[in-house]
Amino acid sequence: MITWKASLKKNMDDCIKLKHKLKQLSDTVHDIVDKLKQLSDTVHDIVDNMKQLSDTVHDIVDNMKQLSDTVHDIVDKGKALK
Repeated sequence: MITWKASLKKNMDDCIKLKHKLKQLSDTVHDIVDKLKQLSDTVHDIVDNMKQLSDTVHDIVDNMKQLSDTVHDIVDKGKALK
């Protein structure tokens, strides 16, 4: 009878320890999921910023082309005046 009680107590203690370890594992998994969500949000922000940067670069290129066309027009008009 004493052996059975000791075995039962040990099993209960082991279950309590296991429950505690599982809670720690669950908390760790939740922390990882939260960090992955934050990482995902950060990556989305970076992608959005890259799109905005790309749009800005395209605008600069378009403005440079317009400026180049204007300079060519000025040069051509200057040649025509000679």
